[in-house]
Amino acid sequence: MKSTHILAAVVLAASGALGSCSGGSKADPYGCDTVGMVTVDDSLSYYWGRQLGMSSSYAYDQLDSAAAAEISIDAFFTGAANVFLANHESPELMQGIATGLLMANQLDLLEASGIEVDRGCAHEQFRNSLMREHPDSVEAAGNEAAYRRLMERAQTRILGRLKQQRIQQNKMMKKIRTENMARSAEFLDNLLASDSTVEVVDSTLCYRVIREGDGALPGEHDVIRFRYTLRDFSGSVIDSNTDDWVEGPLADVQVGALRDGIEMMPVGSHYVFYITNAGIRSALAAVQPGRLIIADIELLQSTPKK
Repeated sequence: MKSTHILAAVVLAASGALGSCSGGSKADPYGCDTVGMVTVDDSLSYYWGRQLGMSSSYAYDQLDSAAAAEISIDAFFTGAANVFLANHESPELMQGIATGLLMANQLDLLEASGIEVDRGCAHEQFRNSLMREHPDSVEAAGNEAAYRRLMERAQTRILGRLKQQRIQQNKMMKKIRTENMARSAEFLDNLLASDSTVEVVDSTLCYRVIREGDGALPGEHDVIRFRYTLRDFSGSVIDSNTDDWVEGPLADVQVGALRDGIEMMPVGSHYVFYITNAGIRSALAAVQPGRLIIADIELLQSTPKK
């Protein structure tokens, strides 16, 4: 089961209650051919369906040609409609949908590992076994033994594929880290050569004071209130909160060198930190390993944790 951006668009678009449309038609001020707009339920039914359809259509238009070629709009509509038109008050039907999704996910995992499953055969045997009387104990035991034996072989192949993927990913991340470390070191060397106000703490942390506050230094377990902007050395913004402020325990700051830096800031200070992100795995999901992080921090308040 291939997931695409078009599915996300349906989930993230407006949600609401599905009403029913009555007969008759008229044009609304926006040029739409509306149907029986008598009650709020009528109107919401019409625009709920229309909005989700348009959102999905727009999302489809944003796909590149290769991704779009893999998606049949008719099949997508059929899948969505079969679920939202279903009787959601029927526990049997909803359990069947849940079971079908679980089976589909298992088949996807097997097929991604190079095990070609005949879905027609699987469907036929699922139906036959579900609808018939329970087999005798000998047949049931034999079937379960065969299933377990085959699934163990399949799982061995799956685990082998995942191991190879991890090996390749680690090789790729090490290469990316090495390249980023070289670029980060070059950036930092140029910075230190051109800006005498930058102070070096250690190999992982440098900083520049924009404004020195006159408050107390935050303690390791204090709750701090601060504004921040995180960038990488290219200037790209990773994350920020400058319009308001963020509050939380200093110990929860993900980047260890940044925690150490904030502990050096008197309340009321504004510092810029240059953090060498040297680990094999980055502390921030949006930042590649080895890529230098520039953290612009304003420390507004620090309160001992109660």
